[in-house]
Amino acid sequence: MNSNKASVFIANYNTNHFPQKPSIIHRQDINTGNPMSEWTPEIAYAIFQEKLEIFKRFDPISNEAKTRFDIIDSILLDVLDWPRSDIDPEKWCRAEGYADYVLTIDHKIALVIEAKKSGTDFLISKTRSPSTAIPFSLLGKESPAARDALIQAQGYAAHLGAPYIAISNGHQWIFALTFVPNQRIEDRQVFAFCSPEDIDNNFRTFCDCFSMSAISENKVANKLLDSHERPAPRKLSSEIPNYPTVSNRNDYGNEIYLVLDQLWKILENTEHSEEFLRHCYIPTQENREIINCAKELLRSRHRADTRYTGNRIEDTSRVADAIRVVSSDKPFTLLGEVGRGKSSFLDYLRLFSAKNELDHYIQIQIDFKEQPDHTEEVTRFVYDEIEDILRKNFNIDIEEDKIVRGVLHNELERFRKSTRWILASGGPDKGRQEELNFFHERIADRHKYLKEVFKHLKYGQKKSIAIFFDNLDRRPGDIQDEAYRKASSIARDWECAVFLCLRPSTFHESLKRGLLDSLAPKTYTIGSPNMSLVLKRRFNYARLIALGELKGPFLEQLRSEQSIALKLPSVADIFGCCELSTKKNADAIQALTALSNSNIRELLGLTREVLTSGYLDTRKILKTIQSTGKYYVPDFEAIKTLLYGDYAEYDPRSSAFLNLFDIFHNDPKEHFIRMLILEYLSRFDENSTDDGFVSHQHLETFARSLYFSQDTFNKHLNILTRSECILALPSSDEAGISSFKYRLRSRGKFHLYIMTQNFQYYDAIIIDTPIIDATTREQMRFQADIHERLNRTQSFISYLFESVKYISDPSSSRILIDLLSKGIDNINGIREHLKESL
Repeated sequence: MNSNKASVFIANYNTNHFPQKPSIIHRQDINTGNPMSEWTPEIAYAIFQEKLEIFKRFDPISNEAKTRFDIIDSILLDVLDWPRSDIDPEKWCRAEGYADYVLTIDHKIALVIEAKKSGTDFLISKTRSPSTAIPFSLLGKESPAARDALIQAQGYAAHLGAPYIAISNGHQWIFALTFVPNQRIEDRQVFAFCSPEDIDNNFRTFCDCFSMSAISENKVANKLLDSHERPAPRKLSSEIPNYPTVSNRNDYGNEIYLVLDQLWKILENTEHSEEFLRHCYIPTQENREIINCAKELLRSRHRADTRYTGNRIEDTSRVADAIRVVSSDKPFTLLGEVGRGKSSFLDYLRLFSAKNELDHYIQIQIDFKEQPDHTEEVTRFVYDEIEDILRKNFNIDIEEDKIVRGVLHNELERFRKSTRWILASGGPDKGRQEELNFFHERIADRHKYLKEVFKHLKYGQKKSIAIFFDNLDRRPGDIQDEAYRKASSIARDWECAVFLCLRPSTFHESLKRGLLDSLAPKTYTIGSPNMSLVLKRRFNYARLIALGELKGPFLEQLRSEQSIALKLPSVADIFGCCELSTKKNADAIQALTALSNSNIRELLGLTREVLTSGYLDTRKILKTIQSTGKYYVPDFEAIKTLLYGDYAEYDPRSSAFLNLFDIFHNDPKEHFIRMLILEYLSRFDENSTDDGFVSHQHLETFARSLYFSQDTFNKHLNILTRSECILALPSSDEAGISSFKYRLRSRGKFHLYIMTQNFQYYDAIIIDTPIIDATTREQMRFQADIHERLNRTQSFISYLFESVKYISDPSSSRILIDLLSKGIDNINGIREHLKESL
């Protein structure tokens, strides 16, 4: 049986009872193995109807084995279609004895059923509808047999690690969860079916409890575990007045932060200037190789154009061989994630490394940063931008009469010799009208007309054409696809050198869908620079600006305000200190790099937050520099700044770090769902066939195997995506159904493997984590003393250790325990350091 497809039917199975008996669909015989139809609730109901009268007539005094064979076996194997190979009867459970039925899904034990003879009545009320879960307390009190059987099943399930238990005497069925945090068996919620007729009348609920697909999807988990339906306890942060409270800054610090902030903005506003690139750009080895390829393309294109324009424009046959050898008939495509420096690469190429080659080019830069918004706007946007740039930057208005006539001169001369012209030349007015029609027709085809414009410019100015599609990677994937197709047609038809940037995911997805097959593009992947070196050069550049060693209008404006000018030397010292710290602060640089997902823009934004937050003690820094000549910003100060930002307490809305242990429900195992999703994604290598991506269905199946509901899983998955710990991209399965696929990002990896062993992190997020255990919650009160904070944090991690026992999968439990243990190790290491410093 295909359980995934069966789950689709169950999801749309919206009646508790079938009023009309469905047509009976015969399936394979279990013993012969002949083909059968796929299992659905409709088929199950039809088969149940066939056997209902037999179930009703069954002898109520039958013994246990007879009950199991005639009723329970029939319902499990024939009606619910459990494979016989997935049912282990009489499984030995050591001291517990033998479990009657142990049912497995994908080799994981899912359900334990304790079977009793039909004469054992569970005394379930026949007036109650079993379509909703009920407390077991009254039933257990009225029927000691039911209570004892459920406890017996729980003992087997606890030993085997099964999340669900059930008891049945053939006629009556009771279904429950094995574990419920802090809840006795008597307080458990159960689904109870009092008779075969009751099952018949509530067949959907029965399937939701006992079918393989429903159990794999945890269909009724939330209904059974009432703690899942209850919200998590209030966070400790709810007890803090005016939370989050703004961190106090001294007046001197505020003045310095203001200047630091303004100076950092100057860096952002000048990052496309020659001065900035000269001091800050870092050409990696990979990028140097790309530069060499780009320069060769530019030289080849211009050589061909020179040979081309050495002949008459219309005589193209002589230069066919020259054009054929040029590789610029396709866009020069740069691949790299957003913020990896593709725009800076193009700036560096134009202004420095290929400046000599591009002196022979008319350069047109089309910026896709803000528009277009829709794919149907791409072509018009490109043509409009080209026309605007020619007019504004080169004083070439392609609609001006002399330019139109120059561009179309040869074509116009041929037209005047045509039959159409001769027949229409009955007078000057008719001739002018035909000429007007001629120009209108030619200019209306913008692609063809711009091709002729550039051909004219090549011949007249002896220059080639280079077009840069900049910031295209910031636009949605469909716009990137359309722009790439337009760039390809321009490179091919206009014989231009075209450069553009795409995100790798967009490019490969387009290839997979066959959108780029005919284009056969050549791509170059932009290498990521050393982030420590990126920051070092930025800090040095900012220091030179503050010292007045770099000239420019931005500096004059900064120095014109006396209050700012007086602070510039101190600001220069701080930037010098930061530059020096990049050589030693491995942990801080690692954190900034990971949190930015190697996105240079994000890296600089985070760095700005560190520089301008209240946690960087500028007075202490400057005092130390004056006395010793240098100062290194400690790693823990940078981490603290990123954790708290402008506030005295951790606030998830503004912190650079996500709280991995936050929960929505009163369920201890939910503390770990974010960690487990991240860890699962970490198993997939980015160099694999799927580039490390995992389908939504695959990831959801993993969460189900740990008995998380679909709703809970999706909530936490969305948070991990929004916090940029994982990357989500649109995708589609083989059937063409749209969905998403996911990949672990460096930000998520850093949270999982670094922050979970960091005392500062645990210490910060305690107030944002609902703590279910009341005793532990009382121990989590605010502490200022470092020793008390260490004790409090250790108690918090111990609480998490206790919560791990609710994770049913042993492998996942071991992973969690290993990660939490490193947090304890970090606390013990700090204690030892404090002892040594006494």
